[in-house]
Amino acid sequence: MSLTRRTTFLALVLMATAAVWYGAMQIQLNGDDYQYLASLAPIEHFSDIFRPFVTPDANPSFFRPLSNLTMSLDFLLFGWNGTLFHATNLFFHLVATVLTYFIVKNVFRWKETVAIASAFFFGIVASHEYNLMVDTARADMLVAIFTMSALLCQNRARKNPMWSIAAWVSIVLALLSKESAVLLIPFLILYFRQEAGFLRTIKMIVPYLILAILFYFYHSHYTISAMESQPLTAAGAHSIAALLRNGLYSIVYFFVPLDLSTATDLLVRFHSFLASIAAAGMILLGWLFWHSRNSQGTKSLFPAVQFTVVFGIILLFTFERWRLYLPSVGLAALLPFAIANSKTRIVTIFFGVLFIGLCFFHIDRAFEAESEWRTSTNLLEGLRLNLRQILSEPLNRKNAVGFLDVPAKLGSASVLQLGKSALVDRAEADKVPQYYRSALIGTEKSCWCAVDVYALDRHIGFRELTLQRIAPQCYLVSVPDFSEMVLYPANLTSNVVARRDLELHTGDSIKSAEFLDIIRSAQQGLARSIEVHVLDTSALLLSYSG
Repeated sequence: MSLTRRTTFLALVLMATAAVWYGAMQIQLNGDDYQYLASLAPIEHFSDIFRPFVTPDANPSFFRPLSNLTMSLDFLLFGWNGTLFHATNLFFHLVATVLTYFIVKNVFRWKETVAIASAFFFGIVASHEYNLMVDTARADMLVAIFTMSALLCQNRARKNPMWSIAAWVSIVLALLSKESAVLLIPFLILYFRQEAGFLRTIKMIVPYLILAILFYFYHSHYTISAMESQPLTAAGAHSIAALLRNGLYSIVYFFVPLDLSTATDLLVRFHSFLASIAAAGMILLGWLFWHSRNSQGTKSLFPAVQFTVVFGIILLFTFERWRLYLPSVGLAALLPFAIANSKTRIVTIFFGVLFIGLCFFHIDRAFEAESEWRTSTNLLEGLRLNLRQILSEPLNRKNAVGFLDVPAKLGSASVLQLGKSALVDRAEADKVPQYYRSALIGTEKSCWCAVDVYALDRHIGFRELTLQRIAPQCYLVSVPDFSEMVLYPANLTSNVVARRDLELHTGDSIKSAEFLDIIRSAQQGLARSIEVHVLDTSALLLSYSG
């Protein structure tokens, strides 16, 4: 393919990607953004954007100074303008889309047409919704960009060793974006071992090992022990069943990112049936792969499979949709590869129709997701203004705020799933003029929440939510039977885990220092009413009216 045609096709891919995700720039900042901007404050001068390199992250498990630098720079330049924050995210996604083309073409060594189709699919898939809508999730985009850059540079270093320097710089930037960049080292060993030999491969990765060791030595000064980090304490680290379930979730979610309502129905009501079907499908797929392992087509699949497995290993411990970003480079290439390497015309047509159908599905789901996030962030902004008015009243000047219930999610979009304390902080600090240019927090209020409310259908929203006072310091939060709303106890003990496939039963109780939650009604494993006993009698109690 000529340079002109290649450039034209890549330009069309980028235009299509930008058209699909343009709606991301129409949403406002969300609760996660509030939290991280507060933790990065004050942001008043250019020198402030480098503070994340010498201070702990808001999450003590992480140290991602480069990602936080971009958040600080966005705030310094744009203030609270969510449009421009998300424009930065879209720019990073376009860069990653271009790099996907070069990874498929130069690392997987597949046909140029397959590389272009893979980049197109990677660009439009709705599975990347969270990375584009939530600014703190840009860490996964940045680590993908710099990890792919390091891999491409190391690939070119086989002919010109000077490219190794660019690869080393890229891996440092990747590590400073997100710790998972260290997974590049095992992938390099797997990828180059057969071609360069074991000893030459080990020699090649020595600089990467040195840089990774230096980074983790530096990293350890600002974080808790790695053994206490979320992936190693999650269910997948202690259960083979959870490990396999998370891997299955990851693959299915990439290809079919269902809306929250459908996903909840399937995971709660048809969990066992789906698990059986999935297990049979995985066994069949494994048998087919093993049976054809020596064929040329299957061998050429190995780099993409290795890429997906190595960079997706963390998803096995804990499935979170934003972590799927880098591993999805390999997944995005599978269908285009299958179309290009089909042995018969009927198989080619089958995979072609499947690919086109999935593209239309993902585009529609991306538009729906953008609409959900637009509605949810508008609601969050309304909550902030309402909360500011409430907290400005003299009678409400208490040191603690207790939310009996909060709108946690609207469809697949977060409202106040996280960031409740940050919302209180911002509502309080709105009275400080310099807050808008420095993100300076001017409050010491503590905050807790008893019940998270999920509105599975964005169009119905939270209108069916009711709150009833049944005794002093005792309230009943409820929704109608068969409602498209779900209630979750906000703070869950170790024996009750907040998962969508978790069944809640009448009588289950969850206690914290501030409140006691008792499930009073459950339907098909989903809570319909929760009794809240308030133990923190000094808090200002608030409830969302729906």
